[in-house]
Amino acid sequence: MRPFRHLTREEIQQATRQACRAQDWQKIRVDPAFDVNRLQDVHFLGAVTIGKNAGVITVGEIQRPCGIHHAIISDCDIEDDVLISGVHDAIHNYRIGARSVLLNVHALIADQAAACGCGVKVSVLNEAGGREVTLFPGLNAQLAYLQAIHKHDAPFQGALEQLLRDQIEAMRSAKGIIADHVQICDAGVIKNVHIGAHAVVHGVSELSDGTILSCPEDPVFIGPNTICRSFIICEGAHISDGAVLDHVFVGQACRVGKTFSGENTLLFANCEAFHSEACSIFAAPYSVTHHRSTLLIACLFSFYNAGSGSNQSNHMYKLGPVHQGVLERGCKTGSFSYLLLESHIPAFTVIIGKHMANFDLGDFPFSYIADEGGRSMIIPGKNLFSIGTVRDAAKWPARDRRKAPLKRDLIHFDVFSPYTVAKMRRGRDTLQKLYAETPKESDSLHLGGAVIKRLLLRKGAKYYELAIDRYLIGKLLSAIEVNLDAGLTLEAALAALPEAKPLQQPDHWLDIAGVLVTGERYQQLMHDVSDRSITTLEQLLDRLTGLHAAYQSDEWSYICHAFAQEYGISLHALQAAPLRELVERWQNAASSLQALILADAKIEFADFAHIGYGLTAAAGEKTEDFIQVRGSLESNRVIQQCEEDAAAIKRRSQHILHLLRND
Repeated sequence: MRPFRHLTREEIQQATRQACRAQDWQKIRVDPAFDVNRLQDVHFLGAVTIGKNAGVITVGEIQRPCGIHHAIISDCDIEDDVLISGVHDAIHNYRIGARSVLLNVHALIADQAAACGCGVKVSVLNEAGGREVTLFPGLNAQLAYLQAIHKHDAPFQGALEQLLRDQIEAMRSAKGIIADHVQICDAGVIKNVHIGAHAVVHGVSELSDGTILSCPEDPVFIGPNTICRSFIICEGAHISDGAVLDHVFVGQACRVGKTFSGENTLLFANCEAFHSEACSIFAAPYSVTHHRSTLLIACLFSFYNAGSGSNQSNHMYKLGPVHQGVLERGCKTGSFSYLLLESHIPAFTVIIGKHMANFDLGDFPFSYIADEGGRSMIIPGKNLFSIGTVRDAAKWPARDRRKAPLKRDLIHFDVFSPYTVAKMRRGRDTLQKLYAETPKESDSLHLGGAVIKRLLLRKGAKYYELAIDRYLIGKLLSAIEVNLDAGLTLEAALAALPEAKPLQQPDHWLDIAGVLVTGERYQQLMHDVSDRSITTLEQLLDRLTGLHAAYQSDEWSYICHAFAQEYGISLHALQAAPLRELVERWQNAASSLQALILADAKIEFADFAHIGYGLTAAAGEKTEDFIQVRGSLESNRVIQQCEEDAAAIKRRSQHILHLLRND
């Protein structure tokens, strides 16, 4: 225990001359090196401890002496080299860490054993309740998903809630905590808030009932005019510019501000929320809303991009706001798009226009859904060759801003995976069946709440077929190419492939708020929670980490299963002749899709894209003006990469065919 001492009579007298007073000076204890000269106009209430205070501390670019001035300090423990000045009301029941700064703060108050955001219930997906997620500092996207989605499983929910209660009770502390190296300046009322190390809180209007999980490697910043009530904010988050958050979780490295309003909302890693409004949304990693006119309600998102004016309707003016929506990973909504909930939108789909139908289209990923004359028209697979999809796939891992030692949310970034490929295989089969069964005189038919033109059935199936070939054959080629390069025969190269563990439900894959997992592993996890085999949240988090780590081996097991179904032969039974045919099939699929992607990218440089350029230029200089601003088709980095990828596809297929000549 630290050897604090009482103030001497001389120190008490000097403190009194410096306008200080105490309810009971005997309850004030200080470090042996404490300097009483650094107290000015301080009123002590209750028991207070103060560390050494002889140092200086940098605030902004100015070094200031540590000390306590113009403040009421009540039942607090103050560590070494702290600067406190200008507390208008009081600091009550806080432990204030070393080298922290509190300047011009209205009040900093903590109740005894305050929960500080732990145990707050957030009503996601359904505004009327029923899918509550309990907040606590260790929450991640996957634990939130387990809480929100499986309300139908009473044994599972009961066991999970017990784990949460145990964790939350263990986290209660007798005092509020301001950790080391925190700076709080020009702030309003802060009540029942834990603030982690190196956080910067500047100009906030109100913080109440919350925890800020800042750390030295990835500090949190909370800026001017922000209001946060009943919240957890994770490492690296940046919240500012009049954001108003109530019953909200903000994940690692999120950016929130510019008057964004969020209520009963979860924002996980690397989300961005500006200008707009959100209510009861579950925003898994990389969900983005940037526009003032956007209103997001009662939906599950991940890797999502909201266009300006995006809106969803969950009310129907009957039983209230009870409807909910699912937009699978990678969806985008165009400007002023509207969705009527309930709706289930497939992965990597673009929504354009206003839609008054309820969609259930989970098995048709990479689609466009557009409003044409009041009808919701779907083009399956069109987004497979969008340059935007290619760009997104590259940018997400590159834009992971998380710097904390522990990355809380578990994320798989793959665009093409067993999750999306299994859906494409089912979607292809459905489209082919409908094409065969639909009379030729029928111009269109209904599909999952949307309308599809009959001619697009075969075209959509073809798009999916190309993507399936590119994925399955491409994965096989990646696995054997290294062995062939090492001089192994085809038989030996195939024998050296990883062992594929049989999957009970190989086509059943789930996206658990960013983690791709087999259905059977997920069901086993739920069973182990339900029967109390998992006894702590730490064990549960370890199991979730295990699900994340198992993806690569499970993906290979899926590839082996799907390959045999698609091509009628086991991987290990392949011979040179059929493999050469598969290499050519892969080259055709990959080259065809790459050509479509390149054509889509080149549209950005077509003549119509030059409109608005060269406004004051002489005749013939419009193109030069465009090139100076946008660059040329030949110099564009994305176009160059597409062309390089197309050439690499041809080189790779030729290389593998050359290796197979000896077989």
